[in-house]
Amino acid sequence: MHIDLPMDVAIIEDDPMQNKMIAAVVKRVEGLNPIGFLNPIEALEAIEQQKIRIVITDILLPDMYGDDVIKKCMHFSWSIDFIVITGMEKMLVAYRCFNLGAREVFLKPIKAEKLKQALTLVVGRYESWNHTVKELIERKNKN
Repeated sequence: MHIDLPMDVAIIEDDPMQNKMIAAVVKRVEGLNPIGFLNPIEALEAIEQQKIRIVITDILLPDMYGDDVIKKCMHFSWSIDFIVITGMEKMLVAYRCFNLGAREVFLKPIKAEKLKQALTLVVGRYESWNHTVKELIERKNKN
């Protein structure tokens, strides 16, 4: 199964300025398209409907915590890469998010270059996957 690029990235951050800043960083990564959400409920609906594979979420959100977003997404039938952003400096939160499968946990204020590097690695994994799928198809067509 080939994964199409560009890929949508759900940004779940209730602070509009932070949301825009994160979106600006996502736009700098080739192959990614940011979609900002201020509300996690709306974000979950879009993630499910659009089968979004990359989610950047804050921990403290209205209506639920970011780790609850991760838990709800685990019920979807495809894998999702999570990057968590938090202003909380408690190791328990970071530990809980990593245990749920978050690729990265960043403290606010976010260092744009670190976020960009993390996203570039995620895109690289999908590009590598697409290359493998292409090779398998070519091998199958030769036989």
